This record gives sequence, structure tokens and C-alpha cells, in this order.
Amino acid sequence: MDRQSEQQESITMFAHEGLGLIFIFIVFLLGAIAMFIHPFHALGSWFRKKKQERKSGQ
Repeated sequence: MDRQSEQQESITMFAHEGLGLIFIFIVFLLGAIAMFIHPFHALGSWFRKKKQERKSGQ
């Protein structure tokens, strides 16, 4: 076996190991996005609820 095919075999042998890191990174990224969006979404729905309470109270 020559050196080039040996290198290619080792690359394909360990190619799946990056998938776990990619999966963890995507989950982390989604969590970070949710962490930043959540307060704004919560405030928006809180203001919407207060506005509706004021309308129904009058």
C-alpha cells in the first residue's frame, strides 16, 4: 500500500468523529440563540397581555 492511499484510508476512518462535535456545536448554537431571543419574546408577550387587559378593563 502506498503512502497516499494509506493517508486517505486514515482520513475516511476518522471522518465520523467530527460529527459529534458538529452536533454539539449546533445544539449549543440553538441554545445561545434561544437565550438571546427569549427575553425579547417574553417582554413582547407581557406587553401584549397588559395591553389586552387594559382594553378589556375599560
